[in-house]
Amino acid sequence: DEAIGDVELWRDIPKSIDAFERALNLATVPEKRATLKSKIGSAYVMVGDERGLVYLDAAEKELDPATQGNELARTISAIGRLYHHHGQLRQALAYLERARQIAEPLDDPLTLVFIYSHLAGSHQHLAELTKSIEWARRAITLGKRRDYPLAIATGYEYLAEDSSASGDWQDALGYAEQDRRIGEKTGYAQRTAWAEYCDAMTYYGLGNLSAARDAGQNAFAMADSMGDARLAALAAAELSLAQTDMGQIEAAEQNARDALERGIDLNLTYMICRGLDAVAHWYMQQGNWENAFEHLDRSARIVAKTDNRLILLHDGPRYALA
Repeated sequence: DEAIGDVELWRDIPKSIDAFERALNLATVPEKRATLKSKIGSAYVMVGDERGLVYLDAAEKELDPATQGNELARTISAIGRLYHHHGQLRQALAYLERARQIAEPLDDPLTLVFIYSHLAGSHQHLAELTKSIEWARRAITLGKRRDYPLAIATGYEYLAEDSSASGDWQDALGYAEQDRRIGEKTGYAQRTAWAEYCDAMTYYGLGNLSAARDAGQNAFAMADSMGDARLAALAAAELSLAQTDMGQIEAAEQNARDALERGIDLNLTYMICRGLDAVAHWYMQQGNWENAFEHLDRSARIVAKTDNRLILLHDGPRYALA
């Protein structure tokens, strides 16, 4: 059951959690139970589900630092990632640095890819893109040194996102393609889905609306099928932007409102704000500036309570215009 959970983690997260839960119900050795709690909590965190915190708190208390250093580092990293999801990025970085100090001497690639990628993500959302790129490249270096494709693919994902945020569109497409190839070769379905999402953002930035729409639809379908609620919310928002500009008004509104509802259900800052942005963009194209401003102002007030600056790169121009 634990082995099934390890495999399904990269294919179908709800199935992964179910398998880990079955293993936990069978386990009697305290050290194994602590490991499984860490795995369940970390899987929940991957889709932004706060139910993971109960498991992670228990695992942090129960894991033996002397013999279970990697598990402890992954647990602390996952707690940091939860802070990231709620926009408390400086607090997230403190946990991630703690985890890195434990993990680097042990040199386990699975542990380090989580930490390096989460460091890249937190710096990205602080709009510290140069630092984010540095951590993404460290993940790639790790993956090549240890022959660990997941680390390489994850590094390319963050390079694609950082390049797209910087307006380096061709670089973004190239990095996303590297991520996709590894995902297709290894069966890491998450890698392929996130590559499609990066393409959707980038094609939209290039003004290639049909390609952005198609990539957004692909990312959404894949995310929905494997239970990645975070990616489904983001893909729906990105899909809506392209559909709005293509004049596909009904579909655009449906996807924008779906993105917002999903973000609210998840209670995750970035997803809520991306949904608000998509709905506002739809209103703007209808000439309804008052409702557009209302949604963007709500987003700005949410962001003001966090460390997140990446949202302003998305929302700022529309907010000013409204």
